[in-house]
Amino acid sequence: MRYKPNSDWNHAWGAAPANIIPRQLWGIQPKVAGFKVAHIHPQMGSLNNSSIKVPTPLGIIKADYIKINNRFTKYSVELPANMAGEFKVDLTENAVVTCNGEKVDLSFGTIRISPGLNVIEIRINSF
Repeated sequence: MRYKPNSDWNHAWGAAPANIIPRQLWGIQPKVAGFKVAHIHPQMGSLNNSSIKVPTPLGIIKADYIKINNRFTKYSVELPANMAGEFKVDLTENAVVTCNGEKVDLSFGTIRISPGLNVIEIRINSF
């Protein structure tokens, strides 16, 4: 503001985080037009927790992330009605993943999530 007092937050360069955080940090993007299927590929890096709400034509996607320790992380993803989701995280070979308490088959590369609350837990087994 010191050098350009007429600056505002309504231009693309001022609002860039509103696009970058959902699309890059959380990886939330439509897989099908109109968000009938959402693709969610979070890449949290060194963050210990994060929360987000993303408006879509079908409703709001809400998500939370918490890193309990180096061997246990938890994601909670709430999808609106009439929306399906594909959740993907980069995993090590010794990771065990559950979604709503059920062990997930990781051979497909993504986890199918349904409308409503989906709790995804990732545990790293040490041998």
